[in-house]
Amino acid sequence: MKKIIIPILALILFGSLIVGCSNVQTDYPSVVRWNGQNYFPSAETIPLTMIGEQLGTIKKQIKTMPKKDFESNVFTKGSELFEVIDNDTSKVIAVLFDGEYRKAMIVEFR
Repeated sequence: MKKIIIPILALILFGSLIVGCSNVQTDYPSVVRWNGQNYFPSAETIPLTMIGEQLGTIKKQIKTMPKKDFESNVFTKGSELFEVIDNDTSKVIAVLFDGEYRKAMIVEFR
């Protein structure tokens, strides 16, 4: 019985270590780039009634900090960008992702 339990426990432990160590972290914050600016997405959702014109779609998902418009290191290729009614697009946009409009905004660091 011990001959069976010990290898099973070792396999479970080894599997747990592999899964636990596979969480790759990046040194970059989550960003979507549009109109030469980096927008930082939030968990805040925007109701459909506040969504304006489409601005474009994410053309490329990358692993580093986006440098070109329509790149993101968090949103997948094809995610749509929109203006938010009564908000300046130089400060706030919305990203349609997983069926929700997520708020993304410029953050000024001082």
